[in-house]
Amino acid sequence: MVLLARAPKVLGSIVGTRIDLQEVFELHAAGKTHVVYERRQLEGVNSAIHEVATGQVKARLVFDLQ
Repeated sequence: MVLLARAPKVLGSIVGTRIDLQEVFELHAAGKTHVVYERRQLEGVNSAIHEVATGQVKARLVFDLQ
């Protein structure tokens, strides 16, 4: 099952300017940053929402759809 027909786009940011965002992308592309995330199974989405709401999540959550 494919959910994205094309690459996602960042349309905005709640902090910084577009120039700041471009600089962050350049730093990441140069390997100077990394994304901290936790992979979860989709079946645990309700538990994950509770963890986010109660401040227990220390990273971005990525759900495995397979």
